[in-house]
Amino acid sequence: MTFYSFIGIAVTSATLIIFGEALWNPVAVLARLGNPFAVVLAMIALLMATLNVNVAANVVSRPTISPIFLRAASVSAPAASSLAPWALSCNRGN
Repeated sequence: MTFYSFIGIAVTSATLIIFGEALWNPVAVLARLGNPFAVVLAMIALLMATLNVNVAANVVSRPTISPIFLRAASVSAPAASSLAPWALSCNRGN
């Protein structure tokens, strides 16, 4: 994951030199590429990097690291549900 962070910083720094402005959005950087093959290849690499980072971050859940997190989650989940009960029943799809 550190490698992907480094690549993101390096690419953003390079856009300042190449395009004259710092582009933080990866899609905006890819929109400036001229070769369609390079765009498709870069989008596949971006997809793989995003999936890799998200899966790696979600594999280890907090309760497996320490029992303190399990107790905190068991206290905070009911408290959050009682403070905002409408959040449990609202439709997230619309």
